[in-house]
Amino acid sequence: MPPAATSVTISSEDPLELTATKTSFYVIQKLVKLWTDAEENPDQLASSKGLSPYLIQNKSGQSVVVTPGKTFTDHWSEEGFGLTDGLSQSLDYKQDTRSRIEVLSKTFDADSIDIYREKAHQVCIQFPGFEKISGVPITKAGRLIYFLKEKASANKIVPFVCEIELIEAQKIVRLRSSFTIENNLSTDVDVYAKGETTPVAKLKPSEKYYAPLLRASTSSFSISPSGFGFQPSDEFNWKSGRTSGGVRHRSITCLSEAAGQYVTRLVAEPETYENVADVGKDEPHHIMHLYVPFVLHNQLPRSLRGQIEGYEKEFQLDAGAKESLSAIDADSEKKKESRGFTAFFWTKDESGREWSGHVGIDSSKNDELVGLEMSAQFPDGKSVKMMFGVRLTCMKSVEAHVFVPYWMVNKTGTALEYLADGSSHSILHESTVKDAILFGMPKLGSKGKIKLKAFGSEWSKSFPLDAAGSGGNIKCKENNRVYELGLQVRLASFGLSRIVTFAAYQIVVNKTNETVFIYEGKSIVPMIIEPGAWEPYWAEGKSGVMSVKLGSDAEPESQKFSFDKAHSTLLELGGKVRGVYVQVELSDSSSIISFSHYFVGAAPVRVENHIRKEKVVVDVFQKGEEESGNAAVIVDSGYFRTFAWSNPLGKRLINWNFPQLGSVKYQNNLKQDNHGKCEFPKQGSLVIYWASFLDGLQRVVLFTDNKAEVLHATETEHIEQADFELTVSIPSVGISLVNDHKSLTVAYVSITSSGLVWEFKPMKKKRFRPESYEMCQKLEAVYNDSSKAKEKGLLVDFSNPNDMKIVQPKAGSLRRTLHKGIWFQFSVSTHHIFMHAIVNRIQIDNQMRLNVFPVVLNPVPPPKSVASQAAPKPFIEASVVINRMEQANTQQIKYLMVLIQEVAVHVDMGFIGSLIELFSPENWDESGEAARFQKDLAVIHKTVMESSAVKAVYDGQRVYISFLHLSPIKIRVSFSIDAPGAKDNEGKSSLVAVPVEFVKVLLKSVGIVLTDVQDIEFRLAYFELVGQSWTERQLLRGIQKHYVTQAIKQMYALVLGLDVIGNPFGLVTDIKDGVFDLFYEPYQGAIQGPGEFAVGMAYGVKSLVSHTVGGLFGTVSRVTGTLGKGLTKLTFDDELQKEKAQAKKPTGIGEGLKQGAQSLAHGILGGITGIVTKPVKGAKKSGVKGFFTGVGKGLLGVLTRPVGGVVDFTTSTFQGISSAADLEKPVYPRRPPRFISHDKIIHPYCFHTATGNAILQVVEEGEYGSDQYFAHTVIFNDPKIVFLVTNKHLLFIKEGDFIESGEQKAAFVTPLSEILEIREKDNAIFVVLKAIKKSFFGKSEGHEQKGFKAPKETDRKYALEKVHEALKLFQH
Repeated sequence: MPPAATSVTISSEDPLELTATKTSFYVIQKLVKLWTDAEENPDQLASSKGLSPYLIQNKSGQSVVVTPGKTFTDHWSEEGFGLTDGLSQSLDYKQDTRSRIEVLSKTFDADSIDIYREKAHQVCIQFPGFEKISGVPITKAGRLIYFLKEKASANKIVPFVCEIELIEAQKIVRLRSSFTIENNLSTDVDVYAKGETTPVAKLKPSEKYYAPLLRASTSSFSISPSGFGFQPSDEFNWKSGRTSGGVRHRSITCLSEAAGQYVTRLVAEPETYENVADVGKDEPHHIMHLYVPFVLHNQLPRSLRGQIEGYEKEFQLDAGAKESLSAIDADSEKKKESRGFTAFFWTKDESGREWSGHVGIDSSKNDELVGLEMSAQFPDGKSVKMMFGVRLTCMKSVEAHVFVPYWMVNKTGTALEYLADGSSHSILHESTVKDAILFGMPKLGSKGKIKLKAFGSEWSKSFPLDAAGSGGNIKCKENNRVYELGLQVRLASFGLSRIVTFAAYQIVVNKTNETVFIYEGKSIVPMIIEPGAWEPYWAEGKSGVMSVKLGSDAEPESQKFSFDKAHSTLLELGGKVRGVYVQVELSDSSSIISFSHYFVGAAPVRVENHIRKEKVVVDVFQKGEEESGNAAVIVDSGYFRTFAWSNPLGKRLINWNFPQLGSVKYQNNLKQDNHGKCEFPKQGSLVIYWASFLDGLQRVVLFTDNKAEVLHATETEHIEQADFELTVSIPSVGISLVNDHKSLTVAYVSITSSGLVWEFKPMKKKRFRPESYEMCQKLEAVYNDSSKAKEKGLLVDFSNPNDMKIVQPKAGSLRRTLHKGIWFQFSVSTHHIFMHAIVNRIQIDNQMRLNVFPVVLNPVPPPKSVASQAAPKPFIEASVVINRMEQANTQQIKYLMVLIQEVAVHVDMGFIGSLIELFSPENWDESGEAARFQKDLAVIHKTVMESSAVKAVYDGQRVYISFLHLSPIKIRVSFSIDAPGAKDNEGKSSLVAVPVEFVKVLLKSVGIVLTDVQDIEFRLAYFELVGQSWTERQLLRGIQKHYVTQAIKQMYALVLGLDVIGNPFGLVTDIKDGVFDLFYEPYQGAIQGPGEFAVGMAYGVKSLVSHTVGGLFGTVSRVTGTLGKGLTKLTFDDELQKEKAQAKKPTGIGEGLKQGAQSLAHGILGGITGIVTKPVKGAKKSGVKGFFTGVGKGLLGVLTRPVGGVVDFTTSTFQGISSAADLEKPVYPRRPPRFISHDKIIHPYCFHTATGNAILQVVEEGEYGSDQYFAHTVIFNDPKIVFLVTNKHLLFIKEGDFIESGEQKAAFVTPLSEILEIREKDNAIFVVLKAIKKSFFGKSEGHEQKGFKAPKETDRKYALEKVHEALKLFQH
């Protein structure tokens, strides 16, 4: 092909590293919203112009003096400006004609520019009577806390907060106390200080009150709703309430003789600060939120009436509504003693029948699912019970979400009857009821299965309702007739109910402007469908075939065609010059049969006869139909004719012959573009050329005696010059996902290049192609050691690296290269679009400090049977060729192929929760709850015509697909219920636990109890279309349904993969694969030669042994591993459970035995020593309560830990045997997690600091993980021997011995506060402590000191320098 007219190449030799934070996602969303708002309201942009970059607000309750930094205007004296409480002052930058970089570069060296910039954007703050706070940075949004020291009394310390908030184009710098009251109620609130009768503040909804600086720690406050005559509430302060879920909460009450009581729920949320890790328990650092005490959500598709025990007033909620009940004290002591209060509910069904029930509401429960048994009296006198549900949350208000498990929607046009398994009473669903009816199982959380009746039929077989996103067809028998219904299950927006929709499985759509008459099988009574209408179709028999008439019943009848198989064709109507196009589209829950008028391309083929010399006639007929008497289509020379199948039920192949030249038959399937020739030697060497190609949506078969015509019709794409070509080539891409709000690195996504690949180009060819794995290994061995050439059977010439040659075993050129991580090429010409994309290797690592699986996603290498003889393949490769046809205004997907290699996915609940939190908005938009519920109701009222399957038939431009193939997808999945990531980098409980618990509640609502699964396989079959015409919407929907349906249906694998029973599914798969290797590889070896056959046979036997041995021992190890986990949980030892969760799988027999012995020793020694160590640790952590908790753990450990050690010994040993038999290599994370310093600024990734911080997190079982990493260096060039400095300690680390599980241990640890000096002497470093060393007799022998050898001078200098820096920064 000629080069493109315009070519653009984007290439890099360096990796591309990106960091995406939670803040960046928020900023992008905010920018999109601002751009959208600006387009809708351009005048809004002018409002932010002219604003100062900074606005200082004094909300402290005291006057304050602020001294700006050097970059700000100097309109004030050197001491700065004063601000009384409640006032603000704007800050502007100095005007300078020079650029900022120029100013900085002339003042400082390059390394000091950042330091100067930081100091120049600081302010100094001084409150009367207190020492000045210098160097307060105001460039970054966030909260900073400082502690004011009183001049008169150094012992008095008052905390104050500098809060920087970015609002539009201005940073608001707010000076306030560390205690805030925020009004989250829907009414105005008056705030009273202790002892005062007039309010100190009036808060509108969402407004905040900042307690005065000097009274925040000691004062109490009370509140009352404004303007309703309520007395002030009980007093509260920042310490009020009981702790639950990391926050404190309590309820306070305001009384009124006229209005009764008004209850407010206080929730004290601790603030976090950018500059301090832990404020301390004795200082306020809280926002006291004011919430309504109880909120009821009606998540039924019907209105709900209710009443709370002890309160006379009833309330009524419409569908999807919520009610805030301010008279209910959910946290009162009486309610706590009785474990909550009782709520009574009533709702009416579609027939006006009232259902009633009651449920207990316990305010101490969070994310709990409670059953609500509702009952109703039926006409037959029976009382029928149905289980609804209530989801309880108490993080803010106590909230109860009332729901029913299933919304049943009937779109069949006939009455349905439902019977739940385990129930004795059915529920009738009339066809006239357009709303959803309420349906539940006898028990909440049971796996829902029901039976169905339609048209008075027998009960169907039981079928499940819980797999949201799935569908299927349900068959109900009546005598000799079978009614088929389509079923679709959709998850409601709030996640607890499933919308179950029933419709006729077959839908007939008339897209013509004439009446369609349908005859099924031998029926003489037609079904009539008016123009533009649709109707449900209930098949009368099992024939699966029908015919049609168009216009009137007197018109000719079409051929019979199948309606239970996916296809499309043009039907002839009694030989008239018109036809009707029928298309049958099948899915798991629907079959759409549509009829359309003839359009260009509707006929299977257009036959053109361009044979000019002999005026030869062409006869075209359907294969197998000429014997049936169906006439052939005769095409005279110089004419063309369209061709339709004479028997749509027969084989769809065309035959042709030339009656004048003999009776030889030729055949074509019309699926793809191709060409050929027919030779007739007896007719004077006559050659007739033929070509099959596409013209718009019309398939054309051309016959000609002119060869040039065929070449012109079939080879245009190979000779057309591209107008534009784009090539992108990047060696590797890394994306780090960071939750900067939690200082937590969640994941690292890496796309990397292939390994070294040898490519070969035969003589006289222009393209290099990669060699097989086996040949690459041989060539690489010879490249590194030329003496191995004879041994490998190669004759090569590597003397010129730019022109390497090979002579044996084949002749040609060689190239040693790496395939880039991402390669993409796009070109477009007048008639064609070409795209080719390659992603070589992708890996996703779990970067959280605590995890079960370090690697979340990685490609699985192919088995040796394939890899040895196949060339290396990228993880994803896609190739697309699209033909654009201007005259027909249509497109042809000439070739589209996507190949995806096998992938392994390993996730734990902590990782899932962290991802949810990373991408979730900081403040959930509760106002959208009603809108989302209305969308659920809209789904109920959609007609069948509005369903995606039917709309796909109407919408979109048609595309002809010559060849489309999406590869099968094979995924190995392992999952752990453990959520170690629910703690942040400082070991504190994280809100990650919130989405994790919600996921568990969702699954519990359908009776699924989460448990571990290991190595289950999802096998999704390939998707392929050849020679078909679809709308764009049909194509996208077909691909989506194909893979999603398979994935959901393969969830059954989770049952066989449950951790509680080992993994018998994996065992069967392993043995099956072994037999497959034995069958397949000898065949592959035989192709390459007798010698290779023997190698293939030997490997086949080895593979069978490895899979069988690995499978058996792997299952044994998983069964014992499950038992070991159970014993570990019985110890109630969080540290031991964390250790087990993070235990790595041994990679061989030796390592398995070693880990097993270590586990056995740990179990025995830990059980014995735990009697002493557990109470001591508990006492240090939680005082007396912790001591007795430790005693209990120690006594349990004596019984469970030795037994667990024996079980773990068995597990590790069998895992080692399984791994030794396994042919795959272990996969490790690409890099250690990013180190995020205490300032929470996300700096560019540094491998050295990341490694040091990773060591700090694991040394001494994470005992010093809460320290702030400062510096480290490796001693003796041994990565196991490390000198490390933190903000609190100096550590000299070495790897532990056998009993210590190989974990890194500290040879000595010294607090920085105890160090007197550090010095070097005789190739060693000595740490001199403040403590005095005394002899046995009490005589002073000087200061204690610790030392270690450090032969390298650079190591000693680095260590001394960093310790001195740390002492200077942190010791005081």
